[in-house]
Amino acid sequence: MIRSIFFSLVSILLFSACTIKQNVSEIEMINIPRGTYVFDQDEDSFIAGNEKQVDSFMLAKYTTQLKLYREYLKESSPDSKLLDDIFYIDDFVFKGNLPLPDDWPICYVSYYDALNFCNWLSKKEGLDPVYKILKQDEEIISVEWDQKKNGYRLPTELEWEYAASSGGFFVSYDELTKYGWVFDNSDFCIHSVGMLCPNQFGLYDMFGNIYEWCWDFYMPNNTYDKEDTLHDRVIKGGCYLSKKIYADYRAGENPLRTRYITIGFRLARNSDKKNNDPLYGIINQDNVCLRESCNIESSIIKYFEKDEKVEIIEVISNKETIEDCILPWLRICANNKQIGYVYGKFIDFCVK
Repeated sequence: MIRSIFFSLVSILLFSACTIKQNVSEIEMINIPRGTYVFDQDEDSFIAGNEKQVDSFMLAKYTTQLKLYREYLKESSPDSKLLDDIFYIDDFVFKGNLPLPDDWPICYVSYYDALNFCNWLSKKEGLDPVYKILKQDEEIISVEWDQKKNGYRLPTELEWEYAASSGGFFVSYDELTKYGWVFDNSDFCIHSVGMLCPNQFGLYDMFGNIYEWCWDFYMPNNTYDKEDTLHDRVIKGGCYLSKKIYADYRAGENPLRTRYITIGFRLARNSDKKNNDPLYGIINQDNVCLRESCNIESSIIKYFEKDEKVEIIEVISNKETIEDCILPWLRICANNKQIGYVYGKFIDFCVK
């Protein structure tokens, strides 16, 4: 599958989805629309070649930041070394004047550190914690995720990859420095969140800066010991030292022992359908066809004029080359309530 697709094929203006402000933490959560996503043919991916349905969900606009995580540490681990700015300076990952900025991404957190933080924040927000961490003789042995509860959680690998690529708007490494801090532009240090461009869904720093924990087990070649509940968990996105990163790149780390300067996390939540604002797009040229199906030869329902606003209902990953590129189809609702499909090249994502 062709991965080297330039975001410049789609005019990138205000491609930010609607956001929700939480009462206590003021975390900006992006409503990610449902879609169909085709995973790349990567031999190391346990989901290689599968077409998967992705339900709508919410994902944090930014990776979890220093200020909020330190509030958690002051309550849970007041002696934590992560409360001391000098700890980061000693690792040469911050270049600037102290104190560290509040919007610096938190790192040096294990998988279970992230889960405990999710439960803590859920309680702060009056939400139901989703994780039940099981212990034996004070040692963690496993974790259970109650998927019906509405609290904060880690994204699944499928959700993360779908969101990072905006449903299939892949980015080449040549353009990656516009969207992420990597080897070529990071100056070998971690940067505050949100300093570069967001992707079509309005998410910042999905590539580079720091890796992000995902819920899933790391299962290369679809083989792992199912009895090993502490098997490595997936990290995604690369870091400030990465030279080549794609949405489907994955690695695995120990969920208990791994605390690296290069790993943090991003919060997710189940979609709150009652409060979800629609995601809108703007037709970017005249005579764009609204079609009956995801096929360039399918019947035409109507023609759009440039700058018409449409509601994006679903993002559908695509394997075929159309107009010399591979981009998703978008199932949309026109102003006259007609529903059909438009090729992704002809719509710019925007805020309502």
